Amino acid sequence: MMYVWIYPCLFGVAHKVRSQLQAVGVASWLKFGFYFFLGVQVTSQKPYRILLVDDEPGIRKILKLFLELEGYSVYEAITANQAISVIKKEKPHLVILDVILCGQTGFDVCEWVKNNPETKDVIVFLFTALNQEHDYREGQRVGCDLYLTKPQNPKDIVEKVTEFLLSKNDCKPDPEQCHL
Repeated sequence: MMYVWIYPCLFGVAHKVRSQLQAVGVASWLKFGFYFFLGVQVTSQKPYRILLVDDEPGIRKILKLFLELEGYSVYEAITANQAISVIKKEKPHLVILDVILCGQTGFDVCEWVKNNPETKDVIVFLFTALNQEHDYREGQRVGCDLYLTKPQNPKDIVEKVTEFLLSKNDCKPDPEQCHL
């Protein structure tokens, strides 16, 4: 009987402590250890690499947390030039890309990704506050796979990421393991 009362209390404490850990920016490994100690299930590491490109640190931080909790490897970039550099080096499977960036725009980066033979199959989500019809058309023109307007629930974004990765590849990310 005591267990039934203690468990909800521990869950409430865990939620508060987790929020405090997130606020101070404790390393991911420490958070995962804390979750493990409390019995929170963390999904095993998936072999997919995701690049978050946004100049807002809060947006990157929350999306990174949600994606890492699902087991994705997450990289970050703040500018278009950084994004291109990370794409060349890490070869992500999916890029979540803000449109309004310092220097080049997210439209420019998306167009570069889709026109480059080495990266044309990378899934690109444009994630932006721009919500006019001509913005959507420009997203289509440059070849984005999904146009999302801010704000969005991070859980919904993670669901879309999983959906696109599984439907696009219909196999594991290693081409030798594909069943085509």
